[in-house]
Amino acid sequence: MSCIVDPDWASDDLITRTIEKMELTLDDFTSPFDLIFGDIKFEFPKNVLFPCIPINVNGSLIFPRTSEGLTKCYASAPEMYLALHLGARIFPRRVYVAKPKIMQDGSPSKCLYKVVKQSVVGRENAKKTFGNNSFEQMILKNCVNSTYGKIAQNIKSKSSWDAYCEKMVKIGASALTSPVHACLITAGVRAILRATMNQLSDLGHKCYSVTTDGFISDAPFEVVENLDLYGFRDIFGAAREQLIGSSKIWEEKHTQSAFLNFSTRGNISQDENGVCAHNGFRASYLYEDEKGQSEDVKIKNQGALDRYITMASIVQRTGRVCSQEKHFTGYRNLSYHGTKLDEREDFSGEERERNLRMDFDMKRKPLENSLRQEFITVRGATEQVSIRGKTTMLNLPDVPHCELVCFDSAPYENVSEYEMYRKVYEGSKCLRTKNDWTKFWLKIHALLSGHNQRKNIRNVEWTILISTIRGHRQGLWDIPALSDPKKTVKEKVAWINKFNDSDKTFTENSWKNCGRKDRKDQILSKDECEALLELMLAG
Repeated sequence: MSCIVDPDWASDDLITRTIEKMELTLDDFTSPFDLIFGDIKFEFPKNVLFPCIPINVNGSLIFPRTSEGLTKCYASAPEMYLALHLGARIFPRRVYVAKPKIMQDGSPSKCLYKVVKQSVVGRENAKKTFGNNSFEQMILKNCVNSTYGKIAQNIKSKSSWDAYCEKMVKIGASALTSPVHACLITAGVRAILRATMNQLSDLGHKCYSVTTDGFISDAPFEVVENLDLYGFRDIFGAAREQLIGSSKIWEEKHTQSAFLNFSTRGNISQDENGVCAHNGFRASYLYEDEKGQSEDVKIKNQGALDRYITMASIVQRTGRVCSQEKHFTGYRNLSYHGTKLDEREDFSGEERERNLRMDFDMKRKPLENSLRQEFITVRGATEQVSIRGKTTMLNLPDVPHCELVCFDSAPYENVSEYEMYRKVYEGSKCLRTKNDWTKFWLKIHALLSGHNQRKNIRNVEWTILISTIRGHRQGLWDIPALSDPKKTVKEKVAWINKFNDSDKTFTENSWKNCGRKDRKDQILSKDECEALLELMLAG
């Protein structure tokens, strides 16, 4: 907020320049926080691992390599400035450059800096006077943290329940609402994160997860601190210096030897002080004593059992993960009055089940040739818990040999490619094992193959099963259980159906058709059948 320059709203010539029909260059900028906004087309070089111009697709933010196929693509100065440093080409459809407000001393006006400075200084004084965890310092912390929310209020129209009128009403703008400031604040933080990802990648470091204002990497903290970030480091550092007297812009939140990254908001380490982001999952444990009495034990957040239960649930999932969460009576149901008095509810809370998807969320493109199968062990956990009013030591055993698939990712070429991957993702029950991902890639290949016969694949599980049996019947590979001359066809069919995850039933007629020579060209490759083939060979 302290970096944002105010537009000169009172000026008759607020828009100083309109850029159209000419390629944007760094010569068009004086700083990453210039008042430049517009509708653009863009294309990043193929070697840029983290493009920085965001596109909102049905509520999900992605960063594709190009704007191909989009009729509108809006961006602001921080994103365009960084994109040009990364080698992108930007073609404005229409870009506006606004005039900044200049103070009497010749410096640009930054009204939000004064607000933040006052709150920061006040909070430090409150800590010294009343203590680090005092109510007074928390109020001042809330003041500075809430400022952005008031600046961005109602930029996208929202409604809330009005208890007096008993209906949903539009929230409306606050006295501070400013789309210009809100846009640049968000874009600035987003750009500094993308700049960090790209520079760390250039230095050979991995970036595993990136969220709103932080990331997880294998880079040492000193390396991150010393990145120049294409000029963003000096600007953010100078703002920090003015606010608190230190130019340090990064804070190390967690350190761990290893962790499981399963989604943007899902990262779990088994290390005591490691990251523990649940992706909305709430750990609970059903304890049962010798007499058969059971109790749902409350688990301490980020404790040993919390990490154990969360990780064990995720690495053994076969679909969505069930989570217990507390649901409280809503304000709307508490506030009925007048003629609806009989409908008013008392305040209460109840446990409800919520089924959560814990798969990779497709915000970046998974790379098929990087897929590798891993087997991990969830270490056992020991922790004191309260059961029926008594303190009990709960010991949970190791969960060994849990299968996961790991892979690298890349930016999507364009929005259409993302939508294709997302469509297949939404049609997939689970994406954890090699078999899960084999089915996923079969569907992707089917969509990419144009008028190829695989375009018509509807039931991937059935297609893989039929291909695996055809391959055996045609002599492409051998499944000993199906080569046993002592087994009847009926017994073989029953055995095959143990591996059948489709909604069809494998029959004796299916067995007969799999032996037909004219079906040989319909067999999938061995790689595509390998996951199921391994299960059959082991079974």
